[in-house]
Amino acid sequence: MQNRCSFCGVRGHTRITCPTRIQAVAKARSLHSHTPEALSIRQKSLIVEDNQILQKKNNPTPRKCSYCSGRYGRFEYGHNRRNCPQLKEDKEKVIPKNKVWRELALESMVKHGFGVGTIFEYAVFNEKHRYIVTDVLWDRIGIYLPYSEWAAPKECFKVQRFDGVKHTLNFIRTPHYDHYTCFHIKKINILVPMSERSIRSNASDDWLEGKEGLELLFSKKSDKLIDHVSMLS
Repeated sequence: MQNRCSFCGVRGHTRITCPTRIQAVAKARSLHSHTPEALSIRQKSLIVEDNQILQKKNNPTPRKCSYCSGRYGRFEYGHNRRNCPQLKEDKEKVIPKNKVWRELALESMVKHGFGVGTIFEYAVFNEKHRYIVTDVLWDRIGIYLPYSEWAAPKECFKVQRFDGVKHTLNFIRTPHYDHYTCFHIKKINILVPMSERSIRSNASDDWLEGKEGLELLFSKKSDKLIDHVSMLS
């Protein structure tokens, strides 16, 4: 949906580019140059507002890099998040660490036969239910899991409950993660495990290399929710 102009109420442009406002300002300035005493309060405020717009346009505030400020508390100017050298350096550091972590994670999945199609029991408030794994959210499985304060990325497997129409547990936080090495599967009773071939076939080469699925880690939303200093150390 297009934005609505706060000056004229028409959609498709902003207050700054509004042709009606620009005409009104031109009229007010013309009147001010000849008979300033005839200006209305609204016309005076229009001139003041337009002067502020022009000043901001002619003297723009330098934009600081949101990555440097958000993750390191440094106010760096001259570049933005897209071409940030620090972000590029951090990516290069995290990829080999992420590769090792994911190899351990995949070994854990293979060991327990946990992948798409696995059937297991899981107790909710001491009541056991049966589930089937319907999807593996590979991009959420990575070295950043133990360092995240954000709940959503820790939910790595999409599951569906067998009994009942309503799927009350679409996501569960399994396998649970170990802060020091890798996540491990516990608190669930696997009834029908999947084969190693089946599990490994769903993991892409780029994922195993640690390169895939880093968008969430390096997104602006994650700046305050991931302990990146500890993760990269």
